[in-house]
Amino acid sequence: MESSIHRRIALIKKPSWKWIIICSLIVIPFITFVTITSVTIYSVIARMKETETAQSFGIDPALMLLYKEIADQHQLPWAFLAALDQNLPKAKAVMLPRASKFEMEIESAAQKFSVDPALIRAIIQQESNWNPKAKSSAGARGLMQLMPVNCKAFNLDPDTTCLDPLSNVMAGTEMISRLLTKYNGNLELALAAYNAGEGNVEKHKGVPPFKETQNYVKKIPVLYKEYGGKGTLSKEEAQKKEIEELANRLKEARVKVDQAGDSNKCMKELTRHTPNRGSLTCAAYSLQSNWVFVERVENQARAYEQEVWKITSNSNGTEAAKETSPANPSMETSKNQPSVGMIWPCEGTVTSRFGPRWGRSHKGIDIANRKGTPIYSVLDGKVTSVKSDPGGYGHYLIIDHGKGLSSLYAHMYAGDIHVKVGDQVKKGQRIASMGSDGNSTGPHLHFEIHINGVSMDPMQYIGKKI
Repeated sequence: MESSIHRRIALIKKPSWKWIIICSLIVIPFITFVTITSVTIYSVIARMKETETAQSFGIDPALMLLYKEIADQHQLPWAFLAALDQNLPKAKAVMLPRASKFEMEIESAAQKFSVDPALIRAIIQQESNWNPKAKSSAGARGLMQLMPVNCKAFNLDPDTTCLDPLSNVMAGTEMISRLLTKYNGNLELALAAYNAGEGNVEKHKGVPPFKETQNYVKKIPVLYKEYGGKGTLSKEEAQKKEIEELANRLKEARVKVDQAGDSNKCMKELTRHTPNRGSLTCAAYSLQSNWVFVERVENQARAYEQEVWKITSNSNGTEAAKETSPANPSMETSKNQPSVGMIWPCEGTVTSRFGPRWGRSHKGIDIANRKGTPIYSVLDGKVTSVKSDPGGYGHYLIIDHGKGLSSLYAHMYAGDIHVKVGDQVKKGQRIASMGSDGNSTGPHLHFEIHINGVSMDPMQYIGKKI
């Protein structure tokens, strides 16, 4: 009897491998299916939000994603990069001749040296604008602007036979064909060598930093495309390259401004222009030297940011995010609340939200960015307090926006607060710079919203009419 009981207990304790395998075959695929489905749904929702946001700006959704990708790579605010690109004057479209009297010469050279005739047309358009007798200040000759030394290399007299259309086009086409072969089909390097010489391309290990050559390698591909060329950059690739170049210029200009510090002329003038983004604003100014242009970029960038935040908060599926269900129910019936939209106080990443944190209540949100990032007043108001709390907020300030609403900005350094008690400030006015004073582990802004003295979640108010 006892041995029979022991056997039964052993059977109960010992799991059946058969059942374990069957359960695994059912459970694992189910978990995988649920995971994949969840990720897919999340991706679709995220893409829908991106599309909605882009459409509200009147720009292509793919372009907005491109701005974000490139801005992230260059550590720039995407909205500022987008606004700058949208406002920079674009090159006017070139009215190209549909056909020319030199088609026979072009087709002959293209066939002989296996070069796309559209590329030959593009080079002639840029080099001489179809003038067979053109001579540059540097001495280049003819339709394809051959230098005298190149003319002689093809047994052409610089002053006579090198100006002959057929001879000039044949020699120029043979040159570009050889360069394309040398650089393994890299059109950019071949064009750079055609314009600045192979020696300069080798010396600089790429396109030389000469303004003329830099422009040349940009213009020819555009003309090539206009003439129906094959193998050129697609519209999307060209657009990406253009935005990347702008991001590089902006980043390099910003570094120069930062290195110059207060000695930079623009930084001295900056206090007269609000809102602004410090050295980034001056970097944009260096591209056009026009404050009207810069202010237009600033305004559009902030409009982009506010629209994104508004759409994001209104699309998160929670009742609190809907305009008809305010975060503070009392505001729905109060007639004394402000009716203007609250903007974000600064650029950056929200690293900590409102609510319970580390066993205590976090009364605001934390927005991290680099030291010196501009901080703005979220609404019109009056500065009521500028104080120091060494063990907590560090240096902080409070702005009263009237009718029970106030905002608090913390962790700035003393010298980075640009307002004083009693100052009247406007929405979007720069009031301070980001720091890491007090109980802080790195540069960030601690931001709070108070309604009748009670701390509320700022995320429920930013970007909304309240």
